[in-house]
Amino acid sequence: MRNISVLTHEGIKGGPHLVPNFFIELSQEEVEEKLKLLSFIESESKKYFLQHDLIKSVARILGGRIGVEYAEGFEVVRFKA
Repeated sequence: MRNISVLTHEGIKGGPHLVPNFFIELSQEEVEEKLKLLSFIESESKKYFLQHDLIKSVARILGGRIGVEYAEGFEVVRFKA
């Protein structure tokens, strides 16, 4: 077995089985940059789960779980130090 960590990302379409237990704090600038980059993907822009207000709201909810303004959530499948 390789000495690697495996994390799954909590996306809006992550499904009911994903339970985030690892969070990364995001700054306001990082959230805005993420939204800006998503704007460049024209084929994805119509998908409900990529709406900017929804993405920002999810980041805010996840941030609330760890006491910060914004965060992204992951589930640790395997962690190798």
